[in-house]
Amino acid sequence: MDATPIPGLKAPYNFFGILTSKIVNTLLIFEEKIKKSNHTFWFSHYPTSTVITNSFNLRELVGRSGFFYLCGHLHTMAGMCDKMYTLQPQGYFELELADWKFNRGLRIVAVDHDLVSFQDFHLMPQKLDDSWPLGIITNPKNARFLLPSKEPTHTIANSTHIRILAWSNSKIRKVTVFLNDNFLGLANKKSKSLYVLAWEPKALDSKLEHTIKVLIEDEAGKSRELSQIISVDGLPRWSLDFLSTFILATNFHEAFRTLLLIVWVFEFMLLLIPRYLVKSVDISWSMISSKTCLVRGIWRLSTCDVLFYSKLIELCFEICGPIFFAKLIDNNTAIIFPFGALVNRRFHQLGITIVDQISYSLLYKWPMHFVALYLLGKQVTPHAQVTFKSETSEIDPYSSSDSGNEEAIIDATARETPPVYIAHYFGGIYVLLDLYYYWLLLLVLISKNIYNALLPHNNRQAIMTAPEKTYFKSSAKPRKIHSIPVSAFGGLWHPQCFVCVKCNTCLVGCDYQDYEKKPYCVDCYTRFLSPICAACNSVILDKCAVALGKPWHPEHLCCVRCGALITENVSLVSVEDNPYCQPCYMEEFAVRCAGCKKVIDGECITAMSKNWHPGCFVCTQCSIRLRGRSFYEYMGSPLCEMDYAKTTSRICSHCDQPITDRCVNAMKKRFHENCFKCTYCNKPLKTGIFKEHTGNQYCHQCYSRLFN
Repeated sequence: MDATPIPGLKAPYNFFGILTSKIVNTLLIFEEKIKKSNHTFWFSHYPTSTVITNSFNLRELVGRSGFFYLCGHLHTMAGMCDKMYTLQPQGYFELELADWKFNRGLRIVAVDHDLVSFQDFHLMPQKLDDSWPLGIITNPKNARFLLPSKEPTHTIANSTHIRILAWSNSKIRKVTVFLNDNFLGLANKKSKSLYVLAWEPKALDSKLEHTIKVLIEDEAGKSRELSQIISVDGLPRWSLDFLSTFILATNFHEAFRTLLLIVWVFEFMLLLIPRYLVKSVDISWSMISSKTCLVRGIWRLSTCDVLFYSKLIELCFEICGPIFFAKLIDNNTAIIFPFGALVNRRFHQLGITIVDQISYSLLYKWPMHFVALYLLGKQVTPHAQVTFKSETSEIDPYSSSDSGNEEAIIDATARETPPVYIAHYFGGIYVLLDLYYYWLLLLVLISKNIYNALLPHNNRQAIMTAPEKTYFKSSAKPRKIHSIPVSAFGGLWHPQCFVCVKCNTCLVGCDYQDYEKKPYCVDCYTRFLSPICAACNSVILDKCAVALGKPWHPEHLCCVRCGALITENVSLVSVEDNPYCQPCYMEEFAVRCAGCKKVIDGECITAMSKNWHPGCFVCTQCSIRLRGRSFYEYMGSPLCEMDYAKTTSRICSHCDQPITDRCVNAMKKRFHENCFKCTYCNKPLKTGIFKEHTGNQYCHQCYSRLFN
């Protein structure tokens, strides 16, 4: 699954992947095709926690069919998680792998009778030869990664052999197996890399965990030990790291977006609530003059319109305006917004820009705000001493005398507000420290070049005054434009030259369409450039259905086999670019069981280059189910070991058991090597020298004693 952002931006703005609608449709088609598979492994660079999926649920899609979701990108999180694995709630394992560049991370995945195992290795970067041998235990499987819902874990208890895959750049000398720290035996080599050892899982306590260890040694003297927890009851023993689960199970894009909105709402309410209290409750300066500097600063911010509306504009600009400009692509300037970036007149979601805005708010803006509020509230205006004098005596400003010659005394502290110059002084510092960045961005944004770059690619016209001595591009050849020009397709046109290339209709002030940087009126574009139906080869003037990469009339998109109309409620399957409905596809192309000849719609077993229902894959002679058992192919039919031995006359004459290994041919009979013994003393006749009497074999001593 390729979730790489298009276009590819420079780090760290490519940290989040994104699923476009085209990729989502492709994934849904893949899901239909893989339903018949036993297992599905998903590969992607990005883990699901760093993929922007919008309303699409990627994890639910993977969980319906996937066993593993194998990814990289985060690797080991700078060494914090050496093995970053998790079991997603949707029922699949998501596995990160260490990078190859620095850690030489290598993963081996093996499927053994539908049991899926994996083993991760950290090779030595400087000495790769010393990293050998490598190996993996395929049966019994590691109980930490069992998925009973998607693999036959019950077969572990019925298995007869421990199976190990081992590789080395030198010849493997021996493979030693230990069970619960007890020596179990040396595994025998069955093929180029497969080693097996017989065991009896039913002898183990099914309720307990057991430990299996494998020591692989090669002729170069190098060795590797593999160890894992197993359970014979088929039940998982999941034990996953909390940090790994948190990193892989969290949707970081949604989490960061929610956190940014919380930060913004908190700032907004911190601004509006004091303003509301000041206006509605009529909190005066005398009521808060004795409070802390921070409280006095908030009061001054709420009562000073210059500061309040400046901060309000800043908050609105912060959530919807650009943050900065950067060249995220060579030779292209991108306008970065809190929720994405505008690149080449297209908006792209970028989760890392949300982190930028949160970091700016928490690490810079909030500390600066608290400092500014502290400075605003630091100066406390002292109580004014007001004195009024009459012609004869001084009057106490706080006396209650109501003489007719005395003027009314004003309580200077009751309604005192901070002087205007104080608010302007601190307001200037506040605005310069906090808003200069946004004002500069706004000035750059409305400049002529950026404004023209933001014009829509289609249906855009701009009227501007052009200098007389400047040359511009017209529809014919470049000429001076002395009148008001029309701006379109990155150039300027005479109004009389801006016409439809087909019918010469003037397009000034009209809707038009762009095709290869040439203007078309809507009628001509519809007539000559509208899509052609893939079925009838006629122009599509109304609704258009797009399927298989081609346009169709909705009434012409039909199944080529049954003629049924394919709508949104009918699944579409493509075969050689021909549309088929799901039932017809299943009847004509679906996999059929080699036993019952019916369509396989669910679980499938592949054997002898054929596909089978699990219940149909049985021995031809005795009808015993062969799933999880050894079988032989005889004349195109599956046989169990016993029936194959009977059919091919490979039954031991002594024990009546099938012979699957080396045998002894004597007296027109076949024996196991261990069963070919003297009839009287049971001494093994390994040398091949014996005497026959009445169809029985005897050693020389017993024959002489009994019959001579």
